Amino acid sequence: MCKVCNEVLGGHEAKLKKDPAVRLAIQNLNDQTPWLHKRMSPNQGFVAESQGGTVEGFYRKDQSSGGLEFRVNTSQKPDGSLVAPTDDARKRLSDMLRQDGFSEAGIEEALRKFDEAPEDIRVTVAPGFDIVKWAVTRVGPKLDGRLSLVRLAPGGEEVLQGAGISLLKVAFEYLALHVGSEILSPVLDPVRDALRRNDASLSPHRVEWKRGPRLEAFHRLVIEPAPSYIVVQIRLFGELAYRVHFPNVRAGKKFPRFAYTHDLLQRRERFQEV
Repeated sequence: MCKVCNEVLGGHEAKLKKDPAVRLAIQNLNDQTPWLHKRMSPNQGFVAESQGGTVEGFYRKDQSSGGLEFRVNTSQKPDGSLVAPTDDARKRLSDMLRQDGFSEAGIEEALRKFDEAPEDIRVTVAPGFDIVKWAVTRVGPKLDGRLSLVRLAPGGEEVLQGAGISLLKVAFEYLALHVGSEILSPVLDPVRDALRRNDASLSPHRVEWKRGPRLEAFHRLVIEPAPSYIVVQIRLFGELAYRVHFPNVRAGKKFPRFAYTHDLLQRRERFQEV
């Protein structure tokens, strides 16, 4: 694959980490695969809960510990109060006090009270300036990402979102590992065109969706035995299963089929002929 195509097509898989179904799976498997949460969470939207209500924020890498640090988004509430990360709030408090004409001694005293304030208790640090250091009790993913895989129908039923351009890209590349140079066959031109143009409707492929019995810490790819054409099964986190049908691609009797498994617990990959 040329550099330009690789940059364009690589964006399809990048969209998967923002999909709500994928984000929930990563969150729910965090106790088993904390490394995955650490890798996938930075700069994505999260919602934190506290006694003061809910607030949006994001994770970023903590340079001192190497872990993740949650930071709320700076925002103004309907009552005019300001929500901000603690360090940012301290600086803003200092600036506002200075703008209001407080002396340097008064500002220093207010900042001392700010630093010593206990969590979840309103404290008056200076006349007209109250602060509360809300303790975050729970953080979960903000599920407003692009529904590239599954959405809820009006009746509450889970259905596939469109034809899944991200899924098509994964299935196409896995098919290429099996057929080699035959992947350049003209019969697959519509698939390549769909991927280049980011328009799944240009491809004749079809995608089926089903939910597995439970979340598990593995991904799997396999070309299923099919009587007339090739079907690539993509299974994410054990539970999210998608079957990508290539109706114009035939498999001969001696067509080799391999299953690829990525064990997220052991962080190992393996191929096995099936």
